[in-house]
Amino acid sequence: MQLKKRLLISLIIVIAIVIGTGCMNVEKKLLADLESKYDKEFVIEHYDKGGLFYSSIPKGITATAHIKGEEDVVFTIRERTREKGTFNDSYLLARWGKELEVNLAEDIEKNLPEGAEYRVFLRSAADTFDESMNDLQAEEFIQSNQDMAVVLLVSIKVLNEPDVEAYSEGIYNLYKLIQGLGTERYRVSVGFLDESEDISNFLKTAFVNNIGWDNLNAKMYGVAYIDERFKDSITNSDAVVERYKTMEER
Repeated sequence: MQLKKRLLISLIIVIAIVIGTGCMNVEKKLLADLESKYDKEFVIEHYDKGGLFYSSIPKGITATAHIKGEEDVVFTIRERTREKGTFNDSYLLARWGKELEVNLAEDIEKNLPEGAEYRVFLRSAADTFDESMNDLQAEEFIQSNQDMAVVLLVSIKVLNEPDVEAYSEGIYNLYKLIQGLGTERYRVSVGFLDESEDISNFLKTAFVNNIGWDNLNAKMYGVAYIDERFKDSITNSDAVVERYKTMEER
């Protein structure tokens, strides 16, 4: 009996060492791949090793990372299905989104109430960008590729059910600002939350997570959502009010 216990403990230790070594090797490979592409330092936040490189399981490695020292430039890394051991990543989209956010900050903030938080993201197909575009600025990429989406995500904190009309002119101006960038798709999504809520982590990771306002674990009153589909009807601030839906209506 004691021998079996010792053997079991030894087996567990060996497995732990193998897994730990494998994790370190995978993380090193991901970092080396990123740093060779972009000549920057990165941090792997977490990853799903999937079937690894040697497995017959079709799912490959997926990971989340950020630039070292810039934790809000978060992006994904995915192992290519047909080229095991090689990766696609969305670093450039994350970086360009942050660049655009900084460039538009003055125009965005003058249309929002004090305390509002926001993020700007770019959405584009994986085959529309690669590391050869590392020297491009956000506006240059947008000019060369209108077949993409610009997303402005806004959080406004309120005491109770909001008077959307009080915010509608600002939201309309933001819609026109994002529309004016010239992309084929654009979106402004404004969530009204209780002032007690802290969703800073949600906003930080919104580019990579799959959580929408409806699934956010927070006290929300409603959402004003407008995109390119409504360009013919969103012609003034009154139309923004009509696009507001309470959480019960959504």
